[in-house]
Amino acid sequence: MFRIQKILKVWIGKNGGKISTSTFELRGPNVTRQKSVVLGAKNIFHRMGLQVLSAGYNLVVSPDRPDRLLFYQRIFNDIEMVSGDIVECGVWRGESMSAFAILTQAEEIERHIWGFDSFEGLPEPTIEDRASSSFEAEKGWYSGPNQKDVMLRLQAAGIDDVTRTKGVTLVKGWFEDTLADYQGEIGLLHLDADLYDSTKCALEFLWPKVSVGGVVVLDEYHVPENWAGEKKAVDEYFASSFSDGSAILHEDPISGRFWIKKIR
Repeated sequence: MFRIQKILKVWIGKNGGKISTSTFELRGPNVTRQKSVVLGAKNIFHRMGLQVLSAGYNLVVSPDRPDRLLFYQRIFNDIEMVSGDIVECGVWRGESMSAFAILTQAEEIERHIWGFDSFEGLPEPTIEDRASSSFEAEKGWYSGPNQKDVMLRLQAAGIDDVTRTKGVTLVKGWFEDTLADYQGEIGLLHLDADLYDSTKCALEFLWPKVSVGGVVVLDEYHVPENWAGEKKAVDEYFASSFSDGSAILHEDPISGRFWIKKIR
């Protein structure tokens, strides 16, 4: 296991004013690797709309969503010794995927990253989705970015130069047509499907492939007023697993986001 070589201090700020501090750990074999990680991370911050206010090992950022980056880092610490790919359902512009690729290079385990997306926007919402008090989405929402756009984002973030992933594969199509073909093992499943049917479909195909100790990160579970369908699909699918303890739902105390850990 690699020892911690550096700890990046991340200042969480808004509009230039620092409001709190936190740290996240980058694990790697040597300082040279850490420098590469930092350079890549700085690019990721820029690509995700974050303003880097200082260089070096102390990154001061004035971010739009710093909590999510720190949340991802905590998840990666949790699955450090869990085997399996990173699989994302709902890629959109590739922001989270880019962050996953940067974080992966600091791990001991090399992982392949898979991204599944229609690249045509959302499918037709159902009555379960429209139960949200503030639901506004319609078929085709989040269309625009394509596979080439996502790969360009990854390249712009320096993925080609510094990543320790075993590769990135983007799969275009609706989940019901594509997920059955995935035959790998999953360490991290990022579920950004938004809607009831899409979330249910992804879980039915992919949860059985999540490694023991692996996790499912839920992108919209914490905002049911906007995305009630995702929360309902998750609650229904895991009802028995939550009851018997084979899966545990966690809430991140800082970001308020939820994730599920597979116990057995």
